[in-house]
Amino acid sequence: MKGEQNLRRNIYCSLDFIVRNGNVEDEEDETYLQSPDSWIGGFGRYTWFVKLTGIKPSIASSRFWEKMLEEEKNKVMKLIEYTDKSWAIVDQKDG
Repeated sequence: MKGEQNLRRNIYCSLDFIVRNGNVEDEEDETYLQSPDSWIGGFGRYTWFVKLTGIKPSIASSRFWEKMLEEEKNKVMKLIEYTDKSWAIVDQKDG
């Protein structure tokens, strides 16, 4: 039981993003964040994403985001920051 508690971490913040062609480690693949509801919210998400990952993403319009979701070669990923300030990138298919 104690080991299970150590595996659980509280999520501080998370964000979905798309990697075109599906390889987050490949610098030539394009990374996209979904278009924000407000410019200040978008600026905050963009800055947070770059700070944690070092990746400078593009912003996808709602229409382009939906189109990318339909293409099987693209991967929907999630950036998660935990309350202990650690972070991870996970494939949405994995949970």
